[in-house]
Amino acid sequence: MLEARRRWAGAPRVSLRLRAPSETFGRDGGLFVPTIDGFARSPGAVESFSASAEVQVNGLPSGRSSTFKLEGCVFEFGGSFQDPAVCKAAEDAGADRQA
Repeated sequence: MLEARRRWAGAPRVSLRLRAPSETFGRDGGLFVPTIDGFARSPGAVESFSASAEVQVNGLPSGRSSTFKLEGCVFEFGGSFQDPAVCKAAEDAGADRQA
């Protein structure tokens, strides 16, 4: 969860929650990404087209709050932002394809 707040007292607080089921991220060796040596699957990237986001704003005038829900979002994680096991699987898949 990501939260943002202005530095002065009484300012609104914004919270952001991002979610995607782990099984919706591609596991077929990852997406190719640009590297110094050209495009490669290592470190690669994975993405989900089944993500959701929820934005909540608290501390609005008169004590009000507001929540916005967004479905069908896309998440992409690449390089060191991925699970190390996913990176290893992508490397192994790339080695298998080259053999």
